[in-house]
Amino acid sequence: MFWWIILLLVLAVLAYLWIKSDIFKRVQVSIVENPFGQAKKLTIYYKHVVGPYKNVGKYFDELYSILPKSVTTMGIYYNDPDVTKPEKCQCAIACIYSIDDQIQFDSKVVEKLIQRGYKKKVIPCFERAVHTRTKYNTVFCILRLIWFSFPAIKRFVKKNNIKVSLAMEINTIEPGNFFIDVYMPISDSSGYYVDEYEEAE
Repeated sequence: MFWWIILLLVLAVLAYLWIKSDIFKRVQVSIVENPFGQAKKLTIYYKHVVGPYKNVGKYFDELYSILPKSVTTMGIYYNDPDVTKPEKCQCAIACIYSIDDQIQFDSKVVEKLIQRGYKKKVIPCFERAVHTRTKYNTVFCILRLIWFSFPAIKRFVKKNNIKVSLAMEINTIEPGNFFIDVYMPISDSSGYYVDEYEEAE
């Protein structure tokens, strides 16, 4: 009897987290304009990563161990994992140092990033993009992102015959909430490729 109670409690907790993660909520996809307002450029510190995208979490963890809590992080994903072999997928894991001339953290943090192998790059703020947003409040939110959000945004792109070449994940901390915004810029994407990027064979 005791073990049945434990099992029911575990199932209840899992069900609560599953529902809280909005797993069953419909993914909203749309085209947005000027998500960075009037800003023209972002200065980022990035690390180029090659390998399965499922492993990028450790690089975000590294960033969060260095950065102040309010700093926005991002991932720029250059390859479609449904097309490119996992071991050849490339991305840049980064944090936003400044939006135009609005600096987000001090030089001491910059020094730590450089010591860990992060490099500086200026990228343009895209004007139009296909977009969806996911709230990150439980570990199951990552499953929603992988199983539902990315497939939904890819279906939207295909259905509307939109030309895109990469995906960007921007992680924003707002009072009481953590959001993951996925963008696929509808524009020239050449400014988002880091020097280390190599064309897949």
